[in-house]
Amino acid sequence: MTASRPSAAPTLEVKAAPFYRRLLADLIDLALIAAATWWLWKGGHITPPTLPEQRFDWIDYTADLLADPRVHFGRAVVVVPALGLLYGTVLHTLLGRTLGELVMNLRLVDGSGRTAGPFRSLLHGLGTTVGALALLLGYLWGAVDHRRQTLAEYVSGTLLVAGRPRSRRPPT
Repeated sequence: MTASRPSAAPTLEVKAAPFYRRLLADLIDLALIAAATWWLWKGGHITPPTLPEQRFDWIDYTADLLADPRVHFGRAVVVVPALGLLYGTVLHTLLGRTLGELVMNLRLVDGSGRTAGPFRSLLHGLGTTVGALALLLGYLWGAVDHRRQTLAEYVSGTLLVAGRPRSRRPPT
């Protein structure tokens, strides 16, 4: 009778997403958030109380908005990060990825390779918001990190991977 060795536990085989794919996915997501912000702005939900009269083209109008001391963008400063946090948290919880990550075939997973749950998704969103507000340093961290993780991924214990994680048994 031969004694059988217990089989080694399978390891998770993942490939961290390259920075350029993250960047493209995030630019797609940013365009969607910008469109939602524009819709809220035009609907009067985050419009400052007084706006200069619109004239000329959009470049002149934008310059007038920025130069007018009566215009306060307080609501927009709160609404835009909150909208991004909500967008990322909900989609990461429900789909495991945002729409930009879906296009680029990326997904957010926890340490075991499963889709990040609501708590990890919220932590990831908060880490992304803080990293973006810190002059994008939390985001750019992923470009130079040896594990390709951003500040948000370190904080939430997640990893943005390319493709679908596969389990692999070590050779016996």
